[in-house]
Parts: sequence; C-alpha cells; structure tokens
Amino acid sequence: MIKVNPTREVSLGHRAFHVAAAASGHIAAFSPQGVGSLLSPGAAEPVRLQLPWRPESVSISANGQRLAVATGAALHVLDGSALRPIKRVEGAFQVAAFGSDDTLWSIVRIGSSAITVEAWDAEATKPMARCDVQDPFGGSAFMFVQHPDEKTVAIWAAAGQDGQMIFRARQIGSELQIDSIVSVKDPTPPSFNASGTQFVVISKASELGHYTFPDGALIAETELPVSDENDSVGDLVSFAGTTHALVSALSGRLYSVCLSRMTVEDELCVIGHEPKLVRELYPRLPNESGFCTDLSFLMQLPSGEFLSLHRDLPSSSNDPWIDRALTWRFPG
Repeated sequence: MIKVNPTREVSLGHRAFHVAAAASGHIAAFSPQGVGSLLSPGAAEPVRLQLPWRPESVSISANGQRLAVATGAALHVLDGSALRPIKRVEGAFQVAAFGSDDTLWSIVRIGSSAITVEAWDAEATKPMARCDVQDPFGGSAFMFVQHPDEKTVAIWAAAGQDGQMIFRARQIGSELQIDSIVSVKDPTPPSFNASGTQFVVISKASELGHYTFPDGALIAETELPVSDENDSVGDLVSFAGTTHALVSALSGRLYSVCLSRMTVEDELCVIGHEPKLVRELYPRLPNESGFCTDLSFLMQLPSGEFLSLHRDLPSSSNDPWIDRALTWRFPG
C-alpha cells in the first residue's frame, strides 16, 4: 500500500458539498445550506462563511478573490472573503464556474429541453458569447469542469439512469462552439491531463476509460478489479501525473492505475485515514464485512497537489455530516 503524508489537514465543521479551487491556492467549500469555509494558502484555519441563499453551485476565481454563486434564481459574484456583493444577474442560473483565465461560464435553463451557455467577463458585467444547447436527456443537471485551455471548458450533463454526456464549450471571439463527445458513454465528470489533450473517466459499466480531447478517441479502457470481492469501482477518478490515474471504490478505498498497462498498481491512502473495518467507522452497521475509508471527494488542484475530503468518522445515524479537507502529493 502506498501511504502519503498530508501537507495540510483542516476540519471544516460542515459538509463540503460544493468545492472549488483556485490557481492561487485558495479552496472554497460550502454545504447545501450555504455554510462555507475559505482556505487560504499558509493560513492555519479557514475563514468561516455563510451565504444568504442555498447555492446550486459555487466557484472561485483564479486569484482567489471572487466567488461565483448560482442559486437557481440569480447569479451572484461576491468578494471572496467578505462576501461583499459585486454583481447580481437575475435568471434561472443552474451552474456557474470560472475558467482557467477567469472567464465566468454559466448555464441558464430555458424549459425542460434546452439550456443557454454563456461566457462572461470575470465580474459578470456582460456576456461575451452565448449559445443555446439541447438538453440531451431532458431535465439534466449540469456542471462545468475546468480545462487548461483559457477559452475552453467541459460541460458534464447528468440525468441519473437516463444517462450522462460530456460536451466541449469553446469561446471563439463573440461565439461559442459547443460539441458533444458522443463516443464516451455514460461517463463520470472528466479529469484532464496537464496539457488538456487527454482525459479519464469511469463509465456506467465500471470501466476506466482513457480518451483524447476534444475528439473523444479511445486510447484504452479496462474493467478494474478491486481488492475486496464485495466492493466495486466508484465514481471518483483523476489523472495523477502523466502516467497514472487514481480511481476510487464504492468503499472509499483509492487505487493507483498505470495508464499504459491499464492495471491497478497499488492501493493508496493518506496517513491517518487508512482503510478500517466497516463496523469501526459505521457502528450502526455491525454485521457489514469488509474494509472502507472515510473518503468522500477527490480532485487534483491547479498546483498538482490533490485535495481529498474525509467525513469525520465513526458516525452514528444522528451525527451531522462534517468533512475534513486534506491536501497531499501523489508520489509518482
């Protein structure tokens, strides 16, 4: 087993349902109720925040100074640490996110079968480009995935058992070009390599897929085994360096995969959050066998480090969900 030391560990005091990271090193995390934390580089403790609305999405600008919050009724751009309002735009904003160059991307729903994708300046003064897109499933939820190219983002559409799909959105002057990547079937949100030319996903068939971007040509795929016969592949996946990917199991255990051979090389854990018996972490499940961890979320940061969220466990059915935020480096 590969064991890594955390470079930082902070108790958030709340659940982290919306998570965003900035190139500056700032990390924002908010609960579904709008209780949040802003972690600044070098600060021992996060700044505690409370939004006056329930957020649909939260994003942070590259310099860590602004937050973009979509609420379903409006798009809000706020000063990051003081939550001072900078701009409010009315509309059925389902999601908003800063791109790698601080272009602010948004999605507004227009009925059950279509959405409008917009690219704004960083303070949402005016849309620079927009495009209407058909919802591939009807009633889908959407999220943006940041891409290394300054004028490109990926859009992930999800409609439960009806399916999932990835789109590429690219700003070209005053126009948006949006293309679906139909070759990738029912994927998780994509994770890109540093150049943005490749991505990895987990498909509905529990297969790890490695593809080129933006054309979606398959490089390799495989159905991954996990170490526990009662476990199966989860939905957290990320590039790790240039040659590996990290893939979670439903139990929260994490595996390092060599992409050239598409094989599991080893299990990885963060020290202090090693796999334990299910009944140790969840005392209300005394008859469950096997091992699990407290991992609930994983993402690669712009710095190349990883951010992982871990639920405070052991937990009873009455305990509130509280996450801990850890940063660490993949030893590849």
